[in-house]
Amino acid sequence: MKKILFLSLIVILTFVGCKADLAKNKRDSKVDRDRDIMKEGASNVEESREPNNQTKKSPSMEERSDSKAKKPKTVRDFFLRLPGDFFTVEGCSIAVDKDCQEAKKKYLRKYLAVEDTKNGYMESGGDGAQSTFKMAIFRRSNGGYVVGLNVLGEMENSFRFLEFEDGKWLDVSLEEIPEYSKTNIYELPRFGKKIKVFAKRIVEQRDGFEVSEKGEKLYELVWEDDEFAKIQ
Repeated sequence: MKKILFLSLIVILTFVGCKADLAKNKRDSKVDRDRDIMKEGASNVEESREPNNQTKKSPSMEERSDSKAKKPKTVRDFFLRLPGDFFTVEGCSIAVDKDCQEAKKKYLRKYLAVEDTKNGYMESGGDGAQSTFKMAIFRRSNGGYVVGLNVLGEMENSFRFLEFEDGKWLDVSLEEIPEYSKTNIYELPRFGKKIKVFAKRIVEQRDGFEVSEKGEKLYELVWEDDEFAKIQ
């Protein structure tokens, strides 16, 4: 009888031990699965933090304002962007200063006569070697501008109408000015939007040298609705 009881006790203890081992294995397995899930989640979070090379980045505020700052709006902005083909400044060295910004600023400090930012007009003085200029800007409704430029020097008295777009200067005189002619004088206004047009009378002329003055008045141009119109 005692032997039977002893064997029964051993069987019971063995069964309980096996059940405990099974429960422990289940718990260990669950912990391992939870650990794997947590690792996978952390990995996904890290991947989501990494930049996607195929996603186009939106420009930063600094980049946007940098781009905006490069668009000329005032008459001084336009003058500082003028290439040497349209206005030559003494002391300008493209090798040192690509846009001759410093030379132009120095020129303005020495020769500037009028700078009317509100009305978009600028005028300089000069000397025998350095040309002078007058500039007036005409604003379009889309934010663009037409720039009127008169350069007076020993060898020229020129009148051009320009546009600055995408970093490039374009001479739009023929497209924008009715009956445009290099033999005319266009009196750029400081006030208002009317340009008086005169015939150019040559006083003296020889190779590389010209002296001219205003002749008879021909007509006027008025800037309205984003274009110049001819009026008498």
